[in-house]
Amino acid sequence: MLDKSDYRLIEQDGFLRVNPLPDQSELADWYQSEYHPRFADCDGDRLLPEQDYVGNLSKLVLEALRQRRPTDLADLKMLDLGCGAGYFLRNFRAAGLDVYAVDYSSEVVKNHTPSLIESGRFQAGDILTKTFFKDLRFDFVLIKNVLEHVLDPEVCLERIKRYLSEDGIACIVVPNDFNFLHDHYLGVNHKESAGFFAPPDHLNYFNTLSLTGYLEKKRFQFVDAFCDYPLEQFLLDERTNYYKHKEFGAISHSLNVMLTDALVKKSLPKALNLFRCFFENGIGRNIYAFVQSV
Repeated sequence: MLDKSDYRLIEQDGFLRVNPLPDQSELADWYQSEYHPRFADCDGDRLLPEQDYVGNLSKLVLEALRQRRPTDLADLKMLDLGCGAGYFLRNFRAAGLDVYAVDYSSEVVKNHTPSLIESGRFQAGDILTKTFFKDLRFDFVLIKNVLEHVLDPEVCLERIKRYLSEDGIACIVVPNDFNFLHDHYLGVNHKESAGFFAPPDHLNYFNTLSLTGYLEKKRFQFVDAFCDYPLEQFLLDERTNYYKHKEFGAISHSLNVMLTDALVKKSLPKALNLFRCFFENGIGRNIYAFVQSV
């Protein structure tokens, strides 16, 4: 596996990609030895504040879904492609959705959301090469923080289309990288110096403009979108730049968690509208794109 300094960014299909790309075997070895062990043994109690934050983000996704699907959510069948520890889908299960999930490995799910495995609604494997729940179609497909990792995003999108019911909605979540605030901070050159440039973990880099163009090119129609809290604002001031002052990284994330919690508790619909404004202005750390196949 190459060092980070050996990779460069090139534009392809309207978004930025790592060059050269690792091959499949290199990537599989890296995930087995480096990525999955980070999460498999994490103590759930230690991650409780993060679970609460993820819960608030899932409430925002649920609210957006309710506004598009005013009927009883319990009538909806959902697939979480790349469910990780399963924290994000817990609120969907609590809301009554019939939830199915997939992840590359079962170990993290087994340690954090074992009930998902016990329900028979979890399958493990590579979402690019394996077909899951072959006889089912889903009203809602969530694929959160997956597209930036895969060797071939187009194959991933074709998989999403295969799982969607005729009028189903997919929520595609990716980091909002190299947005205009990042470009203001970095300048037009030296994108590889960005702290969030992280090959081989992240291979593809999207922002609100490039993701919109790419998904529309691949025949998806946007029905809604929002971005979460714009952490990148702290890069604009030398004193709060969390790449130069590592101690401020935890502080900035804590502010994100507390503000999101306060907004969601005050008014979930108003919080969602604010986060929609973040998307419209191209800011926010992560993009939540709600799309339908056309």
